[in-house]
Order: sequence, then C-alpha cells, then structure tokens
Amino acid sequence: MPSGMEVAKRSAIEGSDALVTSRATPRQPHTVRVGPLNPERIVMKNFAQKVQRFLTSEDGPTAVEYAVMLALIVIVCLTAIRSIGTNATATFSEVAGQLGS
Repeated sequence: MPSGMEVAKRSAIEGSDALVTSRATPRQPHTVRVGPLNPERIVMKNFAQKVQRFLTSEDGPTAVEYAVMLALIVIVCLTAIRSIGTNATATFSEVAGQLGS
C-alpha cells in the first residue's frame, strides 16, 4: 500500500487539480497537505496546457506559414499598384499635355 506522500506525488504528476505542499516541523518532519487548487491556479494551468498543445500541434507552424505568404502577397500587390499608378500618372500627364496644345 502506498504511503500518503506517494499518493500525493502521484496525484500531482497525473495532473489532478490538487495542490501538494510539503512542510517540515520539528515534530512532523514531512507533513503533506493536499487541497483543491484556487481558481487562478486552475486558469493558469488550463492556459499553460492550451499553449503547450498549440505549440506541439501542427496548427502553429501552419498559421505562421500562411501569415508569411499573406505578407509576401500584400507586398507584391502594393508594389504592382504603385508601379501601375506611376505609369498611369505619366500617361495621363502626357495625354493632357497633347490635348492642351
């Protein structure tokens, strides 16, 4: 039969929502208290698990690849629009000059 400390360690390792603390006193060298986690710790634990799951899944790198491709497409489009705009301005100026004379 496992001791109380082994059960507490096992529950902490298996990811239960229990807080395991150890405190040494002169009379009781290893007192272990197991209690429920407070809401803030539960939220942080869930957040950390979601971040870990996101980083280990393929969704993270795929999202980054799409963002890089989108940025490159936007840069190409802006460059093309600027070039077309410059050429169009020159053409309209030339036509306006010929019409005015």
